[in-house]
Amino acid sequence: MKTKLLALLFLSASLQAQTVPFDLFCVSDVVKVFEDGYKLPPKVKNIDIFGIRGETLSAQAVIHGDADLGAVHVLPVTLVNLESHRSIPPAQIRYNFVRSVPMKVNTDISRGESLIRKAPGLFPDYLSEDRSIAVPKDKFQSVWLTIDIPKDAAPGKYTGTLTIETDKGSKFLDMQLTVYPLTMPAKSNLYTTNWYQMNKKYHDFQKPFDEQFFKLIEIYAKNMASHRQNVFRVELYSIAAELDREKSLHFDFTNFDRWVTIFEKTGAMSRIETGFIAEFETGDWEDTKIVLKEREVLDQVTGKSIKMKGDAFLPQFLPAFEKHLKEKGWLEKTLFHISDEPCNHNVLSWREASDFVHTYAPSVRRIDAIEGTYFDDRLEVWVPKLDELTNWWEIYKKRQAEGNELWYYMAMSTTTYPNRFIDSPLIETRLLHWLNYRFGITGYLHWGYNQWASDDPYTQLGLTQHGIGSDCLVYPKRDGILNSIRLEQERNSLSDYEYFWLLEQEMIQLKKEMGPTAFWMKPEQRGQEIASKVMKATTEFSRDPDVLYGAKREVLKEIFDLRKSPMLYVQSNPMANTRIVFGQILLEINGWTESGTEISINDKPVKVGTDGQFRNVISLDPNRTTLKVTAKKGTGMKTIVREFEVK
Repeated sequence: MKTKLLALLFLSASLQAQTVPFDLFCVSDVVKVFEDGYKLPPKVKNIDIFGIRGETLSAQAVIHGDADLGAVHVLPVTLVNLESHRSIPPAQIRYNFVRSVPMKVNTDISRGESLIRKAPGLFPDYLSEDRSIAVPKDKFQSVWLTIDIPKDAAPGKYTGTLTIETDKGSKFLDMQLTVYPLTMPAKSNLYTTNWYQMNKKYHDFQKPFDEQFFKLIEIYAKNMASHRQNVFRVELYSIAAELDREKSLHFDFTNFDRWVTIFEKTGAMSRIETGFIAEFETGDWEDTKIVLKEREVLDQVTGKSIKMKGDAFLPQFLPAFEKHLKEKGWLEKTLFHISDEPCNHNVLSWREASDFVHTYAPSVRRIDAIEGTYFDDRLEVWVPKLDELTNWWEIYKKRQAEGNELWYYMAMSTTTYPNRFIDSPLIETRLLHWLNYRFGITGYLHWGYNQWASDDPYTQLGLTQHGIGSDCLVYPKRDGILNSIRLEQERNSLSDYEYFWLLEQEMIQLKKEMGPTAFWMKPEQRGQEIASKVMKATTEFSRDPDVLYGAKREVLKEIFDLRKSPMLYVQSNPMANTRIVFGQILLEINGWTESGTEISINDKPVKVGTDGQFRNVISLDPNRTTLKVTAKKGTGMKTIVREFEVK
């Protein structure tokens, strides 16, 4: 009887599968799903993701219809931890249908592997707010899932079911989320800014600084903060200036203060950026001269607006601005722009403008996106474009070692480097901040949060010379914005950065416990070694989702294994995953272990000092490229393996 019942249940399930005319599966969140199934990534039958408390994750399910599907809905999902009886409710598991934009021409990324598909065609990019959708026969429709792990979530496995309901039946996907006992830092530890514009062409405000204007800024601020951006640009035009009879200027900071306060209330604000006070003389990047901008002020005598030359306006404005920032407690947070993208052919005039600013506001730190190296003591935050960062690497790293901050920026098509174009692989956006950690670069700047360059950003993709999608990460609606999958992956990339940061904090604590004899220890090295498995060089990186997520899991393993007995820390010179040239002695090994532990390196015993430290040098060759360090204490054993490429 029992066998007959099981057979009937199996037959019923089989008939149901046959009568529901669509397929439901999942794919990695770092791949793009085209409506026609172009280069469809490998199908997976269940969603299996992991994260830490306070992290926001992405997952991607795909619907493929064998018939036209009408009124496709995603039912609410609850994830339950059976051990703790805790759950993640539907309010923290959101969904959006991914919609496509028409691309007529491609970005100039045909060299290398960054062009995912030739135009013309439809390219998936933005997240629709539609709660239901029709899926035509033979089309592939991506469902984007966003999961907010509660900050107090109990660690362990959470399971649930994703249900897709259509007018022709329903299908289900099993979901599993593993939550690890770590907490995502509330504020990003990597300085990140995406520049935005306030344009009433796309939104419902009548003029700058009306209530709707500030409401829109609040929408932007919350969106940026929720995607872990922590540097926010506040334009200097928000500061009103009036000229009295004695030719003295008076400044009203009301709108500036309100603007900054909106960002401050997000809890994410680490830095404030200002606009520019200088510009190319004729507006052309090839200008050999950069000049101070004129500024519009209200003449109290005539009641009319007049223009003041920069060298007349700034000597009064800059000290007043610096004083106001200090009074508000914002001085240390503020970064002041001089002029955008100075280069060697106009750097001398840029230096004069920067020196001018420093003379009148000596405490305000300066930042600029630069395309050269001759900035020296005139700049505190250096932001070279990624290709120039690579080409002039030694100079920029030297400036960083001297105390300057080193960021990088993206502006246009840089062939062979990762980017965030609509027609490049989605994983490249995910890699942007792996690059930051891998190379010790502490900030990132991009000019295009919402710099829409056409009347209809959904159908007219502008600025092909800069790369399609370079101008924006969001799409407009009258009362706000819609996110793109590229923005979601930028947030995920910033979350990945925090995994490395958390590992580094563990190493910093260990170094502190080891005391002064651990002068040789580099707390950032292990994280950089793991990051190098994905990002070997700025032009050499993996586009394999499994490699990326494997490395992310490895960071977690390092954190949790560090304190397990026998404790063992190993640091090599050169670091793991690098190319080394075959010779008599290739590798220096420094390490530390807890008292009473025996150490062997490549199966040969090594002497351990009374302070737990050990040293050795070994030779590798093209047939033996592995360093293996084994620690034994009583019945406990731990092995650390590092790989190298030997030429």
